[in-house]
Amino acid sequence: MVHPSPDAPGSANAEALSRDRSHQVQVGVSAAAACAAGALPFALAAVLHPGLPQWICLAACLAGAVGAGLAAAGAARRLDALVREARERELMLEKRVMARADELSAAYNQLADKHESMRKELRVARDIQGCIVGRLDHLPPRPELDVAAWYRAMDNVGGDLYDVVRIGRNSYGFLMADVAGHGVPAALVTALVKVAFDGKAAWGIRPEGVCDAVNRTLCQLVGEQDRFVTAWYGILDLETGILRYTNAGHHPPVLIRTDGTIQRPDTECQPLGIIDDAPFYSSELAMSPGDRMILFTDGIVEARSYLKEEYGYGRFLGAICRNSGAAPATLIDAILSDLNGFLMGAPPEDDRAILAFQFRGFAPRPS
Repeated sequence: MVHPSPDAPGSANAEALSRDRSHQVQVGVSAAAACAAGALPFALAAVLHPGLPQWICLAACLAGAVGAGLAAAGAARRLDALVREARERELMLEKRVMARADELSAAYNQLADKHESMRKELRVARDIQGCIVGRLDHLPPRPELDVAAWYRAMDNVGGDLYDVVRIGRNSYGFLMADVAGHGVPAALVTALVKVAFDGKAAWGIRPEGVCDAVNRTLCQLVGEQDRFVTAWYGILDLETGILRYTNAGHHPPVLIRTDGTIQRPDTECQPLGIIDDAPFYSSELAMSPGDRMILFTDGIVEARSYLKEEYGYGRFLGAICRNSGAAPATLIDAILSDLNGFLMGAPPEDDRAILAFQFRGFAPRPS
């Protein structure tokens, strides 16, 4: 019997076939492992290796399906965990937002209550100041004198003040004052100024004496608060028509004579409440029947329109001259009409006050 040589062709073919099958098995196992890990699509195992046995392809596809399912399940679990975590954070955030909203709501209610309480207090303060400023009904009617006034605070209360007081039988004191600043602090000082003037105004005391006493009082009480006061104070004797006056840093009033002449009585003294021993002096003029005087604060002439244009002394004087023959109340209405037409609704930037009086004739001297 003859044995084939190891180098014979049949032997070589058998060995090659054996190596090829072993290689196919290794490739199939690798493909199955790759599919199981989800690294290869299932169908690529048969497409890339058409010589693989069917059982290897089926095993690879099955392993791939199982691996993909496991990967999908893991991804689903991770996604579910992320959703739960996001929901927990959302709920926590909602609780914090609701708690903060409750805190803000409580704080708002407290502020609203305080605001309403402050509004009530300011209304009371406004009513009280209304009893201090703008009351002329205490004056008995006199045929020799006609008086009218108007006042408007920038806020609920303000720092402008006018007053008319009777001094003796036939003399009257006229005051126009402006406290530096606005609001409640200025309003408190106006009350002090009124009390001081009322307390010092008496028969036989000249205007400079009254201003000196008021100045010392203000320096003592509010001198360190930077609350100085400009004021014009005059005393008219109805028996003689003599008007004595002192101007403490205020806008000089406008005196309109019956012949149309305009004067601005001034003494150029410094404001009240700055230096306690400041000098004050007075001057005097003679009023004739029919003469009118208009006292005012800077809130009138310095009022500004929406275009920031100032009303100015020129327009103010023009309104007065066009109505120079009118009674004090009518004259004030004409001035305000002209001012409001210029402002066109622009909000006030300062308190405003006007006081006008007309000397109608001499009072009879007591016998």
